[in-house]
Amino acid sequence: MPLSHARRSVLVVEDNPDHALLVKLALARVDPSLDVLVCSDGREAVDLLSGAPPPNDGTLRSVPDLVLLDLSMPRLDGFGVLDWVGREAAFERIPVIVLTSSSSPMDEARAMDLGASGFFTTPANLEELGEMIRSIVVQWLD
Repeated sequence: MPLSHARRSVLVVEDNPDHALLVKLALARVDPSLDVLVCSDGREAVDLLSGAPPPNDGTLRSVPDLVLLDLSMPRLDGFGVLDWVGREAAFERIPVIVLTSSSSPMDEARAMDLGASGFFTTPANLEELGEMIRSIVVQWLD
């Protein structure tokens, strides 16, 4: 646990509700104390991070401690979110981890150039997804 007693928060930006639920469940298994908020596209995430009210019943205490970001989304894709986050000083220390179905080296290079802290191709296997989420939390939150 971090030295602070403040609850940590994770913003999951994923347009597929099934994938979002699986990530949310995996996060809860790793650390049930995490506040997890899900945005269904990049525009919703940018609006939320800009100070707009939450899009659902989740809670977010100011800036999240970690962002898990899909690339392929409607309205504003993950690259657009990375570009926006990279221009906002308030988010310069917040790790943004790309979780995507893409295994394209070009997508990975572009995401990393835009400031992603990590790039992971989402596995189809639930057990592997859980392990991936665990390693992300350990590396970027603990």
